[in-house]
Amino acid sequence: MKKLISSIAIAGLSALSFAGTAAAVPVGSSGTVPTTCAIQSVVPGILGPNRTNANELSTKYTGGVPAAVNILCNTTTSTVTITPDVAASVLPPGGFLEYQIRKVSASTGIYANLDTPNFKQPEQASYTTPPAGAATGARGDILRIDTEVVAPGVMPPGTYSSVVDVTVTP
Repeated sequence: MKKLISSIAIAGLSALSFAGTAAAVPVGSSGTVPTTCAIQSVVPGILGPNRTNANELSTKYTGGVPAAVNILCNTTTSTVTITPDVAASVLPPGGFLEYQIRKVSASTGIYANLDTPNFKQPEQASYTTPPAGAATGARGDILRIDTEVVAPGVMPPGTYSSVVDVTVTP
C-alpha cells in the first residue's frame, strides 16, 4: 500500500510539475540615432603678405597658413556653408575679403580644389558632400579655408584679420 501511495504521489507531483505548456514572450530593445553633423576642430589660419602685389594678405602666400576645419557627420551627405563675417574681420579702408574652400584628400593628404571660385563678400560659399564622383560624405572631412584680405591700393601698415563663419548641416 505504501508503494501504491508513493507511486500515486510521485505521479501527481509529476503531473503538477509538468502541467501546461511553455510560454515564449518576445522582449526587445530599440533606439534611434539622430542625424548629426559637428565641427570637431578648428585650426585658425595665418595671413601672409603677397610679395608681388602690395595690396593683399592671404593664407596662400609665403608665411600664410590656411585655416582648417574638421567636419564629422553620420550621414552620407551634408552641406558646409561659409559666410564672411566682415564685422569681426579687420580690413583696410575700402578692403574686402575673398575666400575659397578646399578639401584634404583622404588618400594623399593633398588639398583638392572643390571647384569653388574665389568668393567675395558678401557671397556665401557652399560645399555639399559628397562632390561628384565621391564615394562618401563628410564623415571626417578636413576642409581648408583660404582667405585673402584685399586693399583697393597699397595695403597700409597694420594688423588685419579675416573671419568666416562655418556652418554644417546634415
